[in-house]
Amino acid sequence: MRAESVGPRALIEELFRAALASVEPRSAVRRALGWRDGALLVDGASVPVSGRVAAIAIGKAAARMALGAADVLGDAISDGIILTKAGNLGEGVPRFVGYEAAHPVPDDRGVAATEQVLALARSLRCGDVLLALISGGGSALLEAP
Repeated sequence: MRAESVGPRALIEELFRAALASVEPRSAVRRALGWRDGALLVDGASVPVSGRVAAIAIGKAAARMALGAADVLGDAISDGIILTKAGNLGEGVPRFVGYEAAHPVPDDRGVAATEQVLALARSLRCGDVLLALISGGGSALLEAP
């Protein structure tokens, strides 16, 4: 759209929509990740993977970020955990187990889900990669007192 052909309000609304689309969590993760020849690509940097790829997505945007990772990596993800604010889980994501907890005040659900995240991290071995997708709210959701 050309600035000369629209009014100032329409131009501002168009720019606002474009800005929101550029930071939408699923799309942002899809742009940042890739998979080629047994390597995880993160913003173009190659991370060799000789074992498995596990993923954790934590925060209010966790479910959307996990969807983006699943879109790009597919079956390369062996195990995944989503930990998000109650009401934000949405649709299921292949290979991810979803948990919801209170935000901003931590609760027992967050503590229990954090134990699952820690168990996944502890299960990793040499050659495995843990992809950590963290958004706002993650510090209130991931709790291990």
